[in-house]
Amino acid sequence: TLARLGKFHEAKEELEKSIQIKQHIGAFQGISEAFVWLADVNIRLKRFDEVCKCSEKALSLMKSKSTNFEHWLYNLCFYHIAIAQLKLHYLSKAKDSFKRFINLSKSSNLLDNNEMKKLYNENIFEYTANDTLETLCQKSEKIYDVVYKCMK
Repeated sequence: TLARLGKFHEAKEELEKSIQIKQHIGAFQGISEAFVWLADVNIRLKRFDEVCKCSEKALSLMKSKSTNFEHWLYNLCFYHIAIAQLKLHYLSKAKDSFKRFINLSKSSNLLDNNEMKKLYNENIFEYTANDTLETLCQKSEKIYDVVYKCMK
């Protein structure tokens, strides 16, 4: 995809165009996925207010998470929100969102993946009340990296 090639502005335009067309014709299948990836692109473009809006829109459209892929798209919304909150200096909210992402990831079917099993063995999915925002961010980033590779 364009985003994987580092063409973030072009990716943003294509995703926005896709969302607009789907909304116009009433074809809502796949639209939540487009919002998730638009949030991801907006992180790279440092448009953090837009990240939250896209992620919240994606969450509102996800009625069921019947597949592993849909489950991970749902999880990624909380990672995106946490990153945006961190960058917008909503630190307490960011900490809560990172915890939610970690908890949702821990219960995911993707734990069958060998890379995820390694993270599980490293206690990446465990945290305490004393963990700092930085620690939660680092743990979440490790999970995100594995998930992103799995979604290729």
